Amino acid sequence: MSDDTKKPTIKPLDGWTIQTPYGTLKTRSGVHLVRLEDVHTWMCGNGESPNNAVYKIFSPFYKACLSAAVDGDKDSLSLTQSIFVMNALTPPDSLVIGTNQSKVQAVKFFASAFPELGHIRLEDGSIGGLVYAIGEGALRVWRGTVDIHSDHLAVLKDRHDREQDEKYAISWPKDEDLKKLLGRLAAPIELAYELWGWGSVTEVVQLHSVPLASANTQTELQTVGKWTDERLAQLLEDFRKTTGKTVAARRQIVADKWKCSPANVKKYLAKAEKNTKSAAMYSQLVKHSSSQ
Repeated sequence: MSDDTKKPTIKPLDGWTIQTPYGTLKTRSGVHLVRLEDVHTWMCGNGESPNNAVYKIFSPFYKACLSAAVDGDKDSLSLTQSIFVMNALTPPDSLVIGTNQSKVQAVKFFASAFPELGHIRLEDGSIGGLVYAIGEGALRVWRGTVDIHSDHLAVLKDRHDREQDEKYAISWPKDEDLKKLLGRLAAPIELAYELWGWGSVTEVVQLHSVPLASANTQTELQTVGKWTDERLAQLLEDFRKTTGKTVAARRQIVADKWKCSPANVKKYLAKAEKNTKSAAMYSQLVKHSSSQ
C-alpha cells in the first residue's frame, strides 16, 4: 500500500474553537490549527510537568533544525514550516518560507521580540536559533495551572536565571508581553496528533482508489499518525535486535511485528537514525544552556 493512498481525519479535542481572541485557527489554504499553548495546557492536564511539556512541544522542531545543520538534511526543515503565527484580523502566517535556514518569515516584529541566544544560534542566526529562543521563552511563562510561588527552590532558580540573563545582556519582553507573543503560535491539528497525540482519529479518508495491500492496512493507517520520537526509538531498537539474512528481510520482520509496510519501516528507521544524532546534540545544548 502506498503511504499516499489514505490519511486519517483528525477530530479536535472538546473545547477547540476555530475563532479565538488571537484570531482564526484556519490558514489561507483551509488548514485547521491548534494553539501550542493549548497543547501545553492539555499536556499538563494529563500529568506532564510544565517544563517537560515545553520540551516535548518544541524539541521536534529544534531537532529538525539540528538535522539540517549537522546532517545536511535540508528537507527536515519542512517541519518548521508547520509553525504558524496567528494574526488578530487576518489568517495565520507561516513562520518560515521555504527550506532555507535563514529565511525566517519574520513577521519581523514577531521574531525580533526574541533575544539572540548566541551560544545556540545556527550559522547566520537562522530559524534554529529562533525556535530555541521561543522554547526558552515558553519555559519562562508557560506554567500550566502551577503556582511557582508554592515552590521556594523554583522561585530561587527562576530569579537566578533572570539575573543571569541580565548579566549577559539577554533582554526578554515582559512576561505578560511574552505570553501574548507565544499565545499566537499554532500548528496543524494533524501534526499535533502525530507529534503529541492531541485530538483523535475519527475516520480514514481514501485519496485514491487502489487495492489494499494487506489485512494490516487499517492498523497501519491508524498508526501512521502516531510516529512520536519514543515510537521511532523503539522501532530502531527492534530493528537492531532483529536477525535476518538481509536488511530487507529484517525490515519485513519488523514490518510484520509493527503491522505496517516495509516501505514505512525503511522511511521511519531513517528518521529514527537522524533523531538519535540530533537528540544527542540537543541534550548537550540544553545542558550548556542550563549551566549559563
